[in-house]
Amino acid sequence: MKATSLVLMFITIMFCGKAQDEMSDFKGFSFGLRLGSYFASSKTANFYNGSGSLQSGVDYAGVQYYSIQERLLLVQQIPNNYNILLDQFNATGIEVPYDSSPLNMRYQPSFSFGLDMRYRFDRYSSLVLQFQSMKVKAGDKFTLRMIGTPMQINAQQDIRLFDIVGVEQRFQLALGYRQGWEINEAMDFFFQPSISMNGLRVESNSIKIGNETYELMLGNTGNPNIIQAYQPRTEIGFGGGFYTGIEFQFGKNHSVEMGFSSFREKMQLWEWEQAGWNKSLTATFYY
Repeated sequence: MKATSLVLMFITIMFCGKAQDEMSDFKGFSFGLRLGSYFASSKTANFYNGSGSLQSGVDYAGVQYYSIQERLLLVQQIPNNYNILLDQFNATGIEVPYDSSPLNMRYQPSFSFGLDMRYRFDRYSSLVLQFQSMKVKAGDKFTLRMIGTPMQINAQQDIRLFDIVGVEQRFQLALGYRQGWEINEAMDFFFQPSISMNGLRVESNSIKIGNETYELMLGNTGNPNIIQAYQPRTEIGFGGGFYTGIEFQFGKNHSVEMGFSSFREKMQLWEWEQAGWNKSLTATFYY
């Protein structure tokens, strides 16, 4: 009986020692390459709808924001350019309806690229610093009324749709603690609450009418053709959220993970602030 107890004790000690050795194999720093898709919250997309309501009276970074109507008035100040625009539609004039601007602009899914650094305490727990960068584009349609076209002459409204686009550059830096649970020997499920810092830089806001593209953000030079005076600034916001997914283990500090993240963050576009949920689907390759 004593012999049996000694054997069982010896096996238990050997097993625990081996398990501790296996867990210690994961301890240390590892680095990852992150690729994925970024889905920006639509809460801030209407900043670019051309109404000018969110930028009224703001002179930001040497730039004046013009609504769609104000921008067309600038085009009219250069008769040759305005006539070129009218000739594309066989029109004698262009009017901006009071409800021209879209009210439900949305961002397109964007490609994101980033780097991860983490310190693993063991296979299942680690401290993770994540960075990702992406170019984000919001888009929709706005309306213009054409004057003097055959349709308008016949007492019908000649209202047409045109593209309006806003472009941003963003980054996100997140710090979180990860806890994992084994699914099998080569696969773990993990959950990672995190805090985040995001940077947002408004790059451009433009409308396209026919073959012509017009910027709505112009330098305060008095010349509607000069837009180079705009030097975008990056505004910083903070937030928090989580990252979760499946990690596939390929030996010491080598793994691939597929994950989903959702962060509620404050975003600042010029002087306007808004909070929303930004989401990502990513694949990260650790080595």
